[in-house]
Amino acid sequence: MSRRTVLLTALGGGTAAVAGAIGVAALAAPRPPRAPQVRWSAPFGAADEPVGAWAADDTTLYACRDEGVVRALDAATGAVRWTAATNAWYLVPSDRLLVFAHAEAVGALDTTTGRPVWEMPRASSVNHAIGAGQGTVVAVAQEGAPTDPLGFPMKVVALDAATGARLWSSEQYEFVGTLRVVAGAGAAFYCQDERLVARELRTGEVRWTAPVVGMNAEVLGAGEDVVVVRDSGVVVIDAATGRRCWGANWQVSSVAFVGGLLVAQTIVGTSRARLSAVHGVDPLTGTLAWTVPPSGEPASTAVSTDECVYLSVSGGPMCAYATATGELLWSRDGGTPVAARGRDVYLLAGGELQAITSP
Repeated sequence: MSRRTVLLTALGGGTAAVAGAIGVAALAAPRPPRAPQVRWSAPFGAADEPVGAWAADDTTLYACRDEGVVRALDAATGAVRWTAATNAWYLVPSDRLLVFAHAEAVGALDTTTGRPVWEMPRASSVNHAIGAGQGTVVAVAQEGAPTDPLGFPMKVVALDAATGARLWSSEQYEFVGTLRVVAGAGAAFYCQDERLVARELRTGEVRWTAPVVGMNAEVLGAGEDVVVVRDSGVVVIDAATGRRCWGANWQVSSVAFVGGLLVAQTIVGTSRARLSAVHGVDPLTGTLAWTVPPSGEPASTAVSTDECVYLSVSGGPMCAYATATGELLWSRDGGTPVAARGRDVYLLAGGELQAITSP
């Protein structure tokens, strides 16, 4: 039986209960232990901002900055295993392939050698994000003839991850720049014309459609059971049926499904004073397991794994929290997390790429 998620959220320093779940106060952690030692470091450009694309698997860190080169670095030593002369704004490891995407193409590299496996060209006026699951890559491509002089013909496409062969294409859309497709729960999810559409990943068969609010509604992520959609606020929808689980008027910048929890990073305040809070929610009971209250302007998106959640704020420390409990494990001055795997985190600090393992 599919589990149902009821979310609690904390905004503006308060904790709100949704659907009657019990409230939990923000954790007050004791003085954290000293940060663990850096396992390895390597020069990685002058900027510390997490620009470019980053991803990690069990053995390798993949990175692409602005110079149009994808690098595969050994997770244990930082040594460069291979480089590939291609640009990437998104990187997604999938089986033995590294799927990449930028404004003008979606493709895949061999994770052992970095050699190109396939590539699909696309126009540059589409949403560049991609998703992958069950041997399938989903993306948005500009195709077809516009029916309106101001329109851009866009389609959601699904490709076989191993070969790049097209599996299916959606109907044509023209007027929504936020069109983005996400893979999860065996389906592809995207919002268009004030509806959330769910299609089976391999066949493209429509599983269901459900209403959403606003022409600019966008899918943020999908897990085993639910889909998270951002419209005028945020809506959580059952992935199997399209049934609306709950909705709330709060701003979510990113979500992750890790360690059996939904980890949501929220932004509070104004454009001049933005603060970042992070919440971990038990999807089985709907209980707010923990929250990291607003502490400063976010320096980057929270990086989450089944083991740890990493967060940095501008002018403040980088902190590591236990995903299961929200306990502050350690903090350090400076550093912006860019990718993580298990208890390993990779960060930019002082013009270096550094690797740290949480104790």
